[in-house]
Amino acid sequence: VEQTPQPVVITNPAEQLYGEWDLETMRKKPISTRERAYIYLDFHNNQVYGNNGCNSLNGRFQLAGQNISFMDMITTDQSCHNATSERTIMKTLSEVRSYKVMSLYGMEYLHLLNNKGNELLTLKRQNLDLLGGVWLVKEVENENISDKNMRLVIDPVMQTLHGQTGCN
Repeated sequence: VEQTPQPVVITNPAEQLYGEWDLETMRKKPISTRERAYIYLDFHNNQVYGNNGCNSLNGRFQLAGQNISFMDMITTDQSCHNATSERTIMKTLSEVRSYKVMSLYGMEYLHLLNNKGNELLTLKRQNLDLLGGVWLVKEVENENISDKNMRLVIDPVMQTLHGQTGCN
């Protein structure tokens, strides 16, 4: 069944926008970078950090209603084989003035817009819920594990990881 994107009403931005968002498109074209390009919106200090596809990025953001802007952006200085897209991502982030969130097939998409309301970047919420739970360890460094008590527990909400080796 084909669906159409539905607007998401933002009533609590600090809760609804908080977290990691993967860059999907820039100016409606797919993003292709060496590493995964993403941003993480941290509302504790209005910090943004992530990766532009090659270099780590850090900065701040301001949010007021549907308006958002990024400032004081800095990046690491690795040499990239295709630095054009990474530089373009940074320039495009500086042009962002507002946002909207849409939902499609249960996934949320953050659309970052310029001052004329044109879409600059589309980001998809990173969903770590699939990782949550108890995982049976089957292999470690290419060695099969037969101990059924060796487990790994991942809690994405609390951002914790713990395990059991069978005896510890």
